[in-house]
Amino acid sequence: MKKITNGAKKGITLIELMIALVILSLIGTALVSNMQTGIDVWETENTHTELLQNAVTGLDKMTRELKQATQIVSVINPISGKNDYIRFKDANKTDKVFQFNNNYLEFGNAVTTERLAGPITKLEFKYFGYANDGTGKTILKDLGTNPEDKDKIRLIRIDMEAKEAGSGISLPVSSQVAVLTESLSDDDSGEEKDKIKLQNYALFGFNGFQIKNNLWIGSYPEPNNPPANVGSFAPGMIFNNLTLYGSVFAKGDIDLSNNDAIYGDVFSGGNVTVNKTTITGSLNYAYPGTLSPENYTAGGGNQVHEVLDEYFWNTLPKPYPFTPGTGTQKINNKEVFAPNPGTYGDIEGKGGTLQLSNGEYYFNNVTGQMTIDIKNISSGIRIFIAGNFDDKGNGINMTIDGSPIDINNPSHREIASLIYIEVQGNISITPNNILAGTIYASDPNEGNIVFKSSLTVVGALYGMGVVGDTKIPNNSLTIYYIPADENNLPETWK
Repeated sequence: MKKITNGAKKGITLIELMIALVILSLIGTALVSNMQTGIDVWETENTHTELLQNAVTGLDKMTRELKQATQIVSVINPISGKNDYIRFKDANKTDKVFQFNNNYLEFGNAVTTERLAGPITKLEFKYFGYANDGTGKTILKDLGTNPEDKDKIRLIRIDMEAKEAGSGISLPVSSQVAVLTESLSDDDSGEEKDKIKLQNYALFGFNGFQIKNNLWIGSYPEPNNPPANVGSFAPGMIFNNLTLYGSVFAKGDIDLSNNDAIYGDVFSGGNVTVNKTTITGSLNYAYPGTLSPENYTAGGGNQVHEVLDEYFWNTLPKPYPFTPGTGTQKINNKEVFAPNPGTYGDIEGKGGTLQLSNGEYYFNNVTGQMTIDIKNISSGIRIFIAGNFDDKGNGINMTIDGSPIDINNPSHREIASLIYIEVQGNISITPNNILAGTIYASDPNEGNIVFKSSLTVVGALYGMGVVGDTKIPNNSLTIYYIPADENNLPETWK
């Protein structure tokens, strides 16, 4: 008899099922573990990024504010006694404070502060100044965490540690900021230096000089006997055929490489390049500035100093506040307009004469072709122009009592010391001209002085912007330095 068998396929046994479930469980656990590791890494990196952004925000604010500090008042926390606090005066002479409080960086005034960044676990300030290493080189000197003389602070190191609450993740960050307070104390001798008075300069260009052809500056009647000075607060200065009976100052680099002659001292806050140049006085530059070539020696010797920026700090007077008049006064050819001291609108020259005498004059703009005749000056004249002083390419000439300005005339030199002209826009002079007096382009946003040919000044020339323009191929400047009578300068100079 034939045996009958079941044709159905064999099923999965219980043991096989259990083995399969164990394998799947192991694979799932590994996948979940890898996913969790990825999530943890992402969360860690995200926390790290947030901490970094938070810390950078705090450091950036501290750096920007401390760069503009005019005085460091205190560096010790009055509550905790720690060096996690700094109180200083900003550019407006307002007290400001950075401090560590309840795991946050706070910023505010001397009374009220607000949270700026955090949470943080550490804030520490360290202070450095400049000192001579005994070999003539200037080095950084550690002043500790609580310098006795705050005016000697020139560099602040900031160490901060940001930490995410509950995560255990911390991020140390640090920054350094160079500070330049208004103190002009000498780090080596401890002697106080006087601030430079702008009226002691023959020429000052806050944003530098661009003299394409020749620059000659001397005093009268003894051009070889200073005080004819020239100064700049520019990143750098380039001269061509410079002849100067006095001293030259620059915040940045100075390039003296084209038949220049300086009968005085040279001060640079940066690098100095010298070629075919005579310097009879001393050559001074600030560490870490360089001299090229290194073997050049000035007649008065070379010296490396601390930061020379302090020679220029807070030097320039602010624009004199006034409100000009309205309307336009045209001065046609051969006409003479002789207003009394007072307030006026625009003066538009058409070939005539603007005649001014003792007293104060306030104008909106003075433009066009004209002669400005300074008449019968005895006590002094002050001219304020709210806008531009621009000859529109046609020429503005100046005369004294109807005669051309003569440097050899003692009376003209005396009158030049009694003339003050402040232009709160730009100055633009086209033809060959001679002007007299202390001339100041005081606009902090512009204040440029452009002369498109040759300009001679019997007095002094100061600009908040650039003096000259290298795009003009033949511009040249000659200054016979006549110091201003201090009694005739406005209150903004005092």
